[in-house]
Amino acid sequence: MVVAGKVTKDGTTDFALIGYDSDTNSNRVWFYKGGRNGPAKPWKRSLPASSDLVGSSAVIADFDRNGYGDLAIGVSRSGRGGAVHILPGTATGPAGRLTTLTQNTAGVPGGVEDYDYFGYDVSAADTNGDGYPDLAVGAPSEAIGADGWADGSITVLRGGSTGLTGRNARQYDRNTPGLPNVAPDNAGLGGSLLLRDFNGDGRAELIATADEAGRLHMFPGTSSGPTGTGSLTLTVPQLGLGGHGRSWGRGWRTDDALGHLMPDTP
Repeated sequence: MVVAGKVTKDGTTDFALIGYDSDTNSNRVWFYKGGRNGPAKPWKRSLPASSDLVGSSAVIADFDRNGYGDLAIGVSRSGRGGAVHILPGTATGPAGRLTTLTQNTAGVPGGVEDYDYFGYDVSAADTNGDGYPDLAVGAPSEAIGADGWADGSITVLRGGSTGLTGRNARQYDRNTPGLPNVAPDNAGLGGSLLLRDFNGDGRAELIATADEAGRLHMFPGTSSGPTGTGSLTLTVPQLGLGGHGRSWGRGWRTDDALGHLMPDTP
């Protein structure tokens, strides 16, 4: 997995390669610093031992606005329900102290459960206009309610002067006011998502797929973050993509033994 962005303050674009290191039998980050003569020789650091990189994602953003880009890595198969690792940026790369956020982190809605896949996709942008990038985190196998269906959810974590935390985090799922009142359907909301300011008002909109239900949800940005009020839901036929209206977006399969929605192995 490769992600690019401005990590150091020299104005050039850097990139990080995240993968398995056969020399150390561990998952690692290789950081390549940009420059006039091309990427410099990389340095590397290890990720926590529990970080399975199947169903992972990453983004670079300056969550604390100190001028250095931070590396956020979603590891949906880390531990029980998934996690997001944050490697703060420095003058030499994402070398700051690693922090980990899960659904058990203070302020984050919900709780860690098996097969949630929190961190399957991540995207960063300022969602409320305070100047700090926030992080949207997909958990497409999250069960909403007691029925056990993998309806999926999205959590928006707030950036701030101390970086990303669980403070004022918000969750979006099939029960969010303003969304269509859909029945539990293994939709997989959050399997693919994107934060972008499409209307130029300084507050990013949240775009997310419910892959297995063939739906695309568009949440408007507001001063308090994305909202279901005034949101737009489009189906596969409405988008003119053909097919039967199901099973699109990032790859998923249903595990027959467990009855849970599972990400396909690349």
